Amino acid sequence: YTDASWKDLPVEWLLAAAKQGNEKAKEQLIENVFVGHYSAKTEQKALPILLSAAKSGNERVRVYLGNKLAEGATLNLPEETVADCLFLVAKQGNEKAKDALSAAAKQGNTMAKDALAQMFEEGRWKEGTNEEKFRALLPYAEAGIAEAQRRLAEYYWYGLGVPQSAETAREWYRKAAVNGDAYAQWWVDWND
Repeated sequence: YTDASWKDLPVEWLLAAAKQGNEKAKEQLIENVFVGHYSAKTEQKALPILLSAAKSGNERVRVYLGNKLAEGATLNLPEETVADCLFLVAKQGNEKAKDALSAAAKQGNTMAKDALAQMFEEGRWKEGTNEEKFRALLPYAEAGIAEAQRRLAEYYWYGLGVPQSAETAREWYRKAAVNGDAYAQWWVDWND
């Protein structure tokens, strides 16, 4: 099918052509998904094509999938793709994506945890008041990032942006120590 009416083809034909490697069919299928021409069931059928495009570095598809995941869509994607797409959208400031990335990390997605660790290193949590910094640190700490756990412990210990609580500080220091933070390990050894 070589004329310019790709958008008018039935979805089954587009899917078949795309699965056989036809680039025009893939592009049209992706475009139809973006503009909402398909039902959720049909979109699910197109998922392998979207996944292939995301793996090939198609940023538009990665952002699309990241936003869908951030909104709670259940997509059967590999952990690597989930982490990559959520990371891309979270870096753009989507807080739901950051929360979804944190949830994936808590569920054992190591790539999601690595992505969160990278976001933590970039330091957006350093901006704002102590209360804002505390709230920004929390998802990283809950996802098991040791340095974030130690810093959260310090916020509790000194009452920075949160009511002071030595016991809660101890809990976070212990978690950070278990996750390999050297200062937290020393603190626990010295204070427990």
